[in-house]
Amino acid sequence: MPFGIMIMIFGGALATGWDPYLPKRLLDRPLPGDTVRKLSRSASKVFRKAEKYLKPRLDWAISNPVLHALAGGLIAFSGLLLALPLPPGTNAPPALCILLLAAALLERDGLMLFFGFAAFLGNVAFFAILGYFGYEAYMRFLPFDFIIKAFE
Repeated sequence: MPFGIMIMIFGGALATGWDPYLPKRLLDRPLPGDTVRKLSRSASKVFRKAEKYLKPRLDWAISNPVLHALAGGLIAFSGLLLALPLPPGTNAPPALCILLLAAALLERDGLMLFFGFAAFLGNVAFFAILGYFGYEAYMRFLPFDFIIKAFE
């Protein structure tokens, strides 16, 4: 829930163009060197794989202020969905949307931006189906329901 709220705040900042406020004690807090090294090693492996797919393209889409604001708004709304106390298995669709949109904005990849928009439409469909048919129907059609049943 706290991460969803933070994502919602930063997505709103992207959508509106204002800088989010962070407390000075949070900004000035040093990170332990071992933690940074471990995180950097792990992240570099992921980023090397991601760079095969992410590259600057469709610059007109990334530099369009309306699409940029829309991406920020969709990140904020997906953060709200992450913050809601919903049943297990419902965080993956909004997280995927946030990941695609954030990667598109960071790497200036217009094609990935449109994939992020498509992922958001998938979120809308997912939560509409979940709301209409209910959680029990969702669990019945979930391919990995045996894993979730093991934890109940």
